[in-house]
Amino acid sequence: MENDYLEIESFLAEQSERILSDLFGNSVKMTLNEGESVTAETIQGMFSSPAVSIRVGWEAVGGEVVLVLEQSVLVDLLNRRGGGESLEVSDEEGVRSAAQQFFDGYFKELGGVVSERLERGVPFGSTSMLPVDQLGDAPDISTFKRLDLNVSVGDDFSGLMIKLLSPEVVRAYTEKGVVEEKGNAASNEGKVDVQMSEFTPLQGKSSGTGGGRSVDMLLDLELPIAVELGRVRMFVKDILELGPGSVVELNKFSGEPVDLYVNNKKFAEGEVVVIDQNFGVRITALVGPNERLSSLR
Repeated sequence: MENDYLEIESFLAEQSERILSDLFGNSVKMTLNEGESVTAETIQGMFSSPAVSIRVGWEAVGGEVVLVLEQSVLVDLLNRRGGGESLEVSDEEGVRSAAQQFFDGYFKELGGVVSERLERGVPFGSTSMLPVDQLGDAPDISTFKRLDLNVSVGDDFSGLMIKLLSPEVVRAYTEKGVVEEKGNAASNEGKVDVQMSEFTPLQGKSSGTGGGRSVDMLLDLELPIAVELGRVRMFVKDILELGPGSVVELNKFSGEPVDLYVNNKKFAEGEVVVIDQNFGVRITALVGPNERLSSLR
């Protein structure tokens, strides 16, 4: 059962090839091997030059994923992005900023893949970059599962990346109840009292004889609510080729807020959550009053 995480990681390596190939505009290949446990003291010795760690938390299970690679390899990878400024190893602040932006996007995309595989939401947090010698400040990484990833980009680049998975992440891969139980606990801690909204009186004179009761008459009306993940335009010939197993790529990245429509009018934005076995939307932002009124005209 414990080795099931290797099957998931092999699947994620294949998906990472696709994600990174799109980001780099070049073919990316990954070879994955399980390695022996390491400590913060010995991991730097595996590299011939100074290494850095990219860390990202998975708050729902209280675990984290750590990527370790040589700083020169990281800079070489970042310089292969389309449209980015050329970076130098000596520009520590520029490298840190570019790495965080790059890996935030990568883990958001990867989180969607993991969510689909595990059939539940996997919200990875923001990434942080630290020198390897500061890994000693983290939980004991000797308990982490280690995977060695040999990464190649095109025909002119290859490098080693070590991936470390905390015990909580490994359990979440193999024990389906872990994510749901801890996710529900986290959601209960963040519960707030919900009260009926108080409508701001409209400016100007009211018509009719009902007075304030005219609003009360509307409260029992039912309106359709729809959640939109994204949109895409396709040629008719491409639509006719769709069938079971076809994948339609939308115009939104994994992790971006979804749109909530009331009676076909955009009302709010939110994030997808799982409640028991049902999907839901946690509202993160409401459309401004002026926008809501103008959409009704």
